[in-house]
Amino acid sequence: MVVKPTAAPPMATTPAVTNPWTGPGGFDVQPLHLYQVATALAVEQQSFHKALVQFLDIHAGYSKVGGSGTVTAEFATQYAAVVALLMEAHGKAVVAIGGAAVGFTTTADNFRQADAATHPLNPPFAPQPPPQVISAPPAYTAPPPFGVRDGNAVDEFADVFDDGDIPGSLMRTVIEEALRTGRALEILPLPNYLKVNELSQAWLPYQTGLGIIQGQLTGTIDAITDHANGDWHGAMLQFVSSVWGTTAWGKNTAGYEWGHKPPTGAGTSLPAFGVLSTTAQILAQAIRSYAEAAEKVRTELREILYKAIKDALALLEVTDLKDFIGNFFERLKKLWKGLGAAVLASIDTDAVNRAVDTYETALRAQTEKVKGLLEPLREASRAVPTFQSQSARAEAFGARSLFEFDRSVVPLNEQSRDPNNRFGIDLASMEWERNDFQPPPPEALRPGKEAHTIDKHIGLTPEQLMHRLRDQGGADASTFRDLPSADQYVQAAVNDPAKRNELETWMRNQERKVADGTFKPGSVKAWDFPVTDANGQQVAVGTSVSQADFAASGYSAQAKNVHTVHVVLAYSPESKSFYVLTAYPKAP
Repeated sequence: MVVKPTAAPPMATTPAVTNPWTGPGGFDVQPLHLYQVATALAVEQQSFHKALVQFLDIHAGYSKVGGSGTVTAEFATQYAAVVALLMEAHGKAVVAIGGAAVGFTTTADNFRQADAATHPLNPPFAPQPPPQVISAPPAYTAPPPFGVRDGNAVDEFADVFDDGDIPGSLMRTVIEEALRTGRALEILPLPNYLKVNELSQAWLPYQTGLGIIQGQLTGTIDAITDHANGDWHGAMLQFVSSVWGTTAWGKNTAGYEWGHKPPTGAGTSLPAFGVLSTTAQILAQAIRSYAEAAEKVRTELREILYKAIKDALALLEVTDLKDFIGNFFERLKKLWKGLGAAVLASIDTDAVNRAVDTYETALRAQTEKVKGLLEPLREASRAVPTFQSQSARAEAFGARSLFEFDRSVVPLNEQSRDPNNRFGIDLASMEWERNDFQPPPPEALRPGKEAHTIDKHIGLTPEQLMHRLRDQGGADASTFRDLPSADQYVQAAVNDPAKRNELETWMRNQERKVADGTFKPGSVKAWDFPVTDANGQQVAVGTSVSQADFAASGYSAQAKNVHTVHVVLAYSPESKSFYVLTAYPKAP
């Protein structure tokens, strides 16, 4: 079988991000860089989307290329299921990339607006609109089913014995009868092995395109990362891997590492990308093997038929036709009467059945390989972050990058500057913040505990909450709808008039303990804050899934609205202030 390599579709050129280096030892990320990153991500999102669209357009031209029989039908069923899940997971990844593009724009706008509030501009500040992105999973068109190729079962073998002395109508009749021998008709008509092989090659440009785009995306985020800063570099790796479905609680599931920090090292796992790429590779191999099996059984059946016809003619020539040599019409009469029976007597039925068995065994093996792709794809489809989740992560990475990941927390969002609030809350500016203060000897050194509201509690789907319950345990798992609502509810909790004096006293006590050496780095301030509207009615601040419901119903468990915010503050001796270590919706 001749294989013609297919070139990958051309990828759009990613817009460049201006180098933030300002000189030796200087790395200064500005809003301009975040806008450029957002634009680049929007282009990469389109490229990622089009990689699948272009493949599906090609796939649409391969209708009814499959064969007949229960084994080919099972292969077609599993193949269709895998492609459907691949389209679903791919579409969700498209949306996640778009969310990141919008998040970087939001942070750049917030920074410029905050700067304008302190230093009035002329002309006045005007936000830059986010790039146009795909914010909901595209409705990709499923490819046509493999189906059964058009035509009569005899067509594949009509020319198997090309003897000008035997009329075509007679030969078709003889072949049709011969094919009824053994199990041959169970698999006829056979797949169009040439077309099937072409389809296998069509998967390779899709796989190549994914790799190119993933590299572009990583390079875009890398451009605003100072690798000399360990916190910054680690956050970049986490951000990129989170686009592809990693989480703080992820484990090795369905053959892939889903944690931010897998055993191979932080940021080294890009699981959803790996699932999509590997799926394309294995499907290409499986379809190629399918084509080879179809070609092989076709060749074997043709050889068996040829031998049977040749042996039958020899038999007729010897026993019936010696008196009619040279008399074409008398010879033809004998052929019409005896050839069919002679072929049936001569055909090797066992060889026919062996060829069919070998063919079906080969296809069953490929069907199992294709079926094995389903579970990783299901995991990927559930794990890929939502638009809201990845937008929030981008806001956080952008905000921390603007301040070089130093220990100062500078709120950027507009509501944090409300003069009626004692404490300004900007969860994006606090993400990854940690308390590195070390207790005095003889206590052991301790790693800082990072703020993680955005990473663990923003924009998660019910299935992602269930993944956390599955992988990490706990009584329940919860999420805010999006970052603006989370900021709003935490802001209200921290600035609750009934809590103000208590928080100020707590901060003074922490500062005193730092001074006298009694400060406990792991100590936190935590409380629950029920959220109500102006009429005293409960407000749904997010959703939660309980471990009990998940244990009872699996992925059919229902997420429930919850009306309380649990807030955990940590004190930072470096900044002499607090940061939100975590906050999440909670059932009372």
